[in-house]
Amino acid sequence: MEDVVPSLGPLCSDTEGNTLEMLNDVALSTGIAGLALRTIILEIESARQEKRRKTIFKKMERKYHEYRNKHCEICRQFGESGNFQAIRDELKQKDDELVRVISKCNILEGALRDKEEELEVSMGVEAQCTDLQAQVISLQAELEQCLVRDDDLNGEVSEKTTDLEKAELARLAASTKIEAVIRVLRSERANDLETAKLSEERLDKRIGELEREVSRLGDQVVVLEARKEQLSAQPSSSHASAFPDFP
Repeated sequence: MEDVVPSLGPLCSDTEGNTLEMLNDVALSTGIAGLALRTIILEIESARQEKRRKTIFKKMERKYHEYRNKHCEICRQFGESGNFQAIRDELKQKDDELVRVISKCNILEGALRDKEEELEVSMGVEAQCTDLQAQVISLQAELEQCLVRDDDLNGEVSEKTTDLEKAELARLAASTKIEAVIRVLRSERANDLETAKLSEERLDKRIGELEREVSRLGDQVVVLEARKEQLSAQPSSSHASAFPDFP
């Protein structure tokens, strides 16, 4: 496939060559197959025309030999006539002229064959150009579709960008609210900590007071226990006199 594009280069202009290089393998293979089919058709038509020309020239050659034989026969029959010599010279001139005409026809046939070959090449190039133009039109249609899709995608991107900007603004607003709530919670937590610290200090103070009260009551209990022991050691009367308030 790489050797096909350079081989077609001399038949195309620079623009067509660049377009040919941008075609994919499938399109190029299809174009080459179509070109090969048209080339075969042209070769068949050329062979048919060549056969027709050969038939015509064979017929002309046969007629020429036929008339030449008749001419020779007439010359043989009327060779002795005096006027026949002039007719013979005239016929010889016509015969030479006919030979020149046949030679000229052969030359013209060669030129015609060359022109037909050039025409076949031109027709092949024209068919190839037609295919390339059709492919260019198809590529232009695809390009237009791509541009339309690109516009649609740009619109979708713009909408998505707007949605993202709105979402970002909503996120910033929510973040601001959350930060405000966090500041309030931190302030409340600081107040709660300060209140708890004050409560703890008051509780510590109260516990100290209660511990001192408990210590004082313990001392009183020890004193009372000692007195109780002393009273238990004394008689009942002394007990009654010592503690007149107790029954």
